[in-house]
Amino acid sequence: MLFIIASWCLWYAIITGIGRLAASPWRQDIGTFDSFWLGLTCLIAVAGIAQLFFPLNTMAMSLAGAIGAVGLMLPPHSRPHRKDAPFLLACFVILLLTSLPSLCPTIQYSSDTRGYHLETIDWINSYATIPGLANLHSRLGYATASSFFSFAALLDNWIWDGRSSWLVVQFLLAATMLQITHALVYGSPRARTYSLICFAYLLLDLLWWRPGLYFESPVFHALIIAGLYAVDRLTPFALFIIPTLVMTAFTIKPMPVVLLALCTATYATAFIIKPNCRKAIALAAVIPTLLLFGYMARNVVTSGWALFPSPIPIGLTNAPWALSKDEVETEFHVIRNFDRLGPAFQMDKRDNPVREWVGDWLKRALDDRFGVGLFWGPLALSLLMTLYLGLCPKPHQRAGLPFGIPILTLLALYGSLIFWFFSNGSVRFAWPFAWLLMAWHGVALYDAGLLSVGRKTALSLAAAAGVAACLALLFIILPYRHASPSLWSTGRADLYPLHTPDPTLRLIDQRDITKGFRKKR
Repeated sequence: MLFIIASWCLWYAIITGIGRLAASPWRQDIGTFDSFWLGLTCLIAVAGIAQLFFPLNTMAMSLAGAIGAVGLMLPPHSRPHRKDAPFLLACFVILLLTSLPSLCPTIQYSSDTRGYHLETIDWINSYATIPGLANLHSRLGYATASSFFSFAALLDNWIWDGRSSWLVVQFLLAATMLQITHALVYGSPRARTYSLICFAYLLLDLLWWRPGLYFESPVFHALIIAGLYAVDRLTPFALFIIPTLVMTAFTIKPMPVVLLALCTATYATAFIIKPNCRKAIALAAVIPTLLLFGYMARNVVTSGWALFPSPIPIGLTNAPWALSKDEVETEFHVIRNFDRLGPAFQMDKRDNPVREWVGDWLKRALDDRFGVGLFWGPLALSLLMTLYLGLCPKPHQRAGLPFGIPILTLLALYGSLIFWFFSNGSVRFAWPFAWLLMAWHGVALYDAGLLSVGRKTALSLAAAAGVAACLALLFIILPYRHASPSLWSTGRADLYPLHTPDPTLRLIDQRDITKGFRKKR
């Protein structure tokens, strides 16, 4: 536990130093949390591009650490956040809380982590992006392109080698909880309303944790922080970091495509109708552009398709190492049918009309006790809050955040759920959207003068939820109190075959694996 907390503190300091260095030309009011998220997005963007040419090994990690150390030597751009006793105590409790699962070392790795997450880390640590890697295994193709694995592989070096599955996801969860807790203690009433619901979601995310590298959670951590910047104060830095965090989430896993479309449309409209803002908008697009370029370039190198496994024909689809259109479409349908129908799906079957599968899907979704409580319940409550917003008379608009921002965000979140239903269907990918809906409904109700959460109320509810989470974690941990930590420092596994091996698979150059893989035409 102490090793985990010390690792997180060191990483947080290095990433904050990178952010402080990146912000040095700005001369803006940028605090510690701002520097961390700016440093994180810069590190992910640069690591993703560097991954095209170099392995993210110990040398790459040492370079990132040196850059962070230089940044820490720079004077801060603003006064540090207040370090009052309540927040310091909260920080200590959160670090302990999020590291508690480390006391359960015998909990088995998830099947996907054993299956291809750890192997993806090994490939990124050992080689630059391999042309046609998706020919070897489709999941290696799109996992290698995910910006989350670029970040995880960068941290999976030195004394942390082989331990990223225990450290990285929880590190981002802890960083998110720290800032959400700061908003509960010191934020505006609007921010407290939003943060209280997000805090409950993060505790549930913690209780679901098992050692692994599932990259859905970091998507929503980035979206939660982007939302916090949007609801609290639209400063110049907030207008810069919001699209950056949304693009970071998209390049981890393209789940928030509708929210990304909203950001793009908003900034494009402002660019057209506000000529005096064009310089600022262009600056705000720098890191998102680098993130998107690196993500699509890695996809093109591994599969030939810029948005693999989506069958949208963008990229070098006719390259010698590229997967054929039929292979990409088959992979896309296999993933979607498995998420919709579970283990009963048929690999060789294309999509059926909605009316033919929605009944079985709904039965499975309602049989899942966790899904009922964590998705259908919040979704039903969100729909009731939408109805309440529509029927209640609106008092005078509160000063501050434009009322249209929460409404547009709510529409984008409902659109995200519609996109999820038709493109995927796995409930575990959707219930965080339901919690984000509740959080933004709270903001909309506050802005309409219909809801206000006082500081004492917010802190009391958060403390009660934290105590409940601690008790639940201890209840989970107690059966493993005498467990041996043998799995903590390892976990490497052979890639299990998900499909029948293809006899036409060939190395482009038998003497050099870095030249990549292709299939005999």
